[in-house]
Amino acid sequence: MVDTELRPGCCRTLRDLSRASGISYTSVKGWRHKEGFPVEEDGTFNIWAVCEWRLRTFEFNNVPAGGVGASDPSDLKRRKLEADTAIAETDQKLKQLKFDGEIGKLVDRDAVNRSVSTAFSTCRTQIETIPVRVANLVPEEYRSQVYASIRTDIWLFLRKLAKGMNAVPGAVNNPADERTLANPEGESKL
Repeated sequence: MVDTELRPGCCRTLRDLSRASGISYTSVKGWRHKEGFPVEEDGTFNIWAVCEWRLRTFEFNNVPAGGVGASDPSDLKRRKLEADTAIAETDQKLKQLKFDGEIGKLVDRDAVNRSVSTAFSTCRTQIETIPVRVANLVPEEYRSQVYASIRTDIWLFLRKLAKGMNAVPGAVNNPADERTLANPEGESKL
């Protein structure tokens, strides 16, 4: 079930914010009482806003002298904070994509492929009946010529359509079968 009241990228509680940001609950709980800590109007916490606030207010406390393998420990802390911010931003984007998928803003590629393939097959079947129907409307002495001409034109159209559909990267995977790609006389022209 989709919780439509909670916006993507937001956390309802400080514990959820702690889990989403990868920062200990004790630290996050301490942030709550600091000046400028961002809280949304509905009382939730936007992960990205919190990360931006944390970058602006980061304190370089308890830095060991000389650092561990680094000449500037504050630089390491800054880079770690930037990495944590990037992770939180990525998590927010992932949550947004999941939310968009759940509410129907995104479509499943396989479902689209099946739908397009089914539509192509249905249209092909209907179009392939045209030569017989049209040929029956002309005098008998012209029927075979009209039938062959229309069938060839339809075959060329279907083949071009199938090749165009197959050329779309990541989309429909080979909706055309041998019936579509075979010439009107039944020989494959691939």
